[in-house]
Amino acid sequence: MSIEITPWFFAAFAVWLATSVTRNVYYILMRRRPGEGKSRGVFALIMIVMFLMWAAWGFMSLSDPVKMVFIGWPRYIGAGMFVIGLGLFIYSDLAKRGVSW
Repeated sequence: MSIEITPWFFAAFAVWLATSVTRNVYYILMRRRPGEGKSRGVFALIMIVMFLMWAAWGFMSLSDPVKMVFIGWPRYIGAGMFVIGLGLFIYSDLAKRGVSW
């Protein structure tokens, strides 16, 4: 197991942290004042923030500073858990019928 931390990983973490805080503050404000913040501009801004947050998370996942190699059955268990999680995500998205604005 080797550890290799690059400046790009920290940059992606900073983007992820900033966008995560922005999104959570938005949701807290929406719960306190449900009628406000439903304009198309605010919605577009939050969607851009969400895209940046997931892109940064994906980049961090691919450039993980701790490289581990799994061999044999743990790799297949992880792949199975990923497929089950993806299925649950798709099911929950269909159950709530998408984003309700």
